[in-house]
Parts: sequence; C-alpha cells; structure tokens
Amino acid sequence: MPNVVEFVLLGVVFGLTAGLAPGPLLVLVVTQSMLYGTGAGVMVSIAPLITDLPIMGLAVLVVSNSGETSLVLGVLAICGAVFLACLAYGSLTVTPHLAGNTPARSLRTGVIANLLNPHPYLFWLTVGAPILVSAQSSGYVSVLAFLTSMYICLIVSKMLVALIASRGTNLLTTRVYVLAIRILGIVLVLLAVQLFWKGFQYFSGSFDSVG
Repeated sequence: MPNVVEFVLLGVVFGLTAGLAPGPLLVLVVTQSMLYGTGAGVMVSIAPLITDLPIMGLAVLVVSNSGETSLVLGVLAICGAVFLACLAYGSLTVTPHLAGNTPARSLRTGVIANLLNPHPYLFWLTVGAPILVSAQSSGYVSVLAFLTSMYICLIVSKMLVALIASRGTNLLTTRVYVLAIRILGIVLVLLAVQLFWKGFQYFSGSFDSVG
C-alpha cells in the first residue's frame, strides 16, 4: 500500500504540473473557451487521453533506437511550430462578428497540437517511462494508480481553466474580448517560435551525433 500511495502522489504532482504549466495545449484551452465556450475548452482538455497512448508507444520505439531521438523530436517540433503559427493567424485575425460564431473543432485541434508537441514525448522518454517501470515492479496496481491520478489531475485542472476562461468573457466588452484573443494569438506565435528553435536545436544535436 505505501508504494501505491507514493505513485498516486507522483501522479498528482505530474498531472497538476502538466495541466497548469504554460504551453501550446493550455493556450488552446483558453483560446477555444473564450471563442466557443466551456465545452470547446473541455474538448481540448481531454486531448491527452487520445494522444498519449500512441505517444507512449512511440517513446518506447525511440528509446529502443536511441540514436534517432533528436531527429524525431526535431521533426515534431518543426511541425508543431507550423501548426501553432496557423492557429495564431486565426486568433490574430479574429473579428467581433466572427468570435463565437465559427463551428469549433476543438477536440481535433487539441489532438493535433498535442501530437505535434515534443513535451509529452520528452516527458515519457525521460520521466514517465522510468516511473512506469518502477511502478510495474511494485505491481500493476501501482501502474494504474500513477496513470489514473496523473490524468485525472491533468484533465480536471485544464477543465477548470476552460471554465474560468469562458466565464471571464461574459465580463468583458467585445473590444476587450477580441483584444484578449489577439494577445493569445501573439502567445501562440511566441510558442511557435520557441518550438521552431527547439526543433533546430534537436536537428543540430542529431547532426552533431552523426558527425
């Protein structure tokens, strides 16, 4: 039982950290919630439930072929930067009559963003996989305890952000509301630049290791 409690606490810590840490998915939660309401933000929030299983599988493949780690992360980062830049364009060009009236495809947007975000891959490659191995040695109950507590905290924390963001729009004038969306667009641009730079660094590391 002490081992199970330990893995539950680890799951809570990593879940809340991932759920509330600034990043592409959190910005999307806020943006979609402000544009289309709480439901749209909630859809983005549950994207990790869809994306993380294949990410875990890919992480295992990358670990077994460790020489390609930098190259894979570099490709993901560059693709993610392009995707975020497209989302940023939509936020920067939003107008009052369009805000809230365009059909949201929030779940699909969240899934794509998370699949192209290198952070989940880095987590499972460097932190998540060793924890799962350690938990498995204590029994599958420990594995389940870690994953369950982590994803509950991750998803619920992002849902709370979605609720706060959507309710906040009711207190804003249309002009301030559109300004807030455009500011979030600028944040997406900065995140895209950051991902592009990380991708360049991953590629440089890959080439250096080959050379």
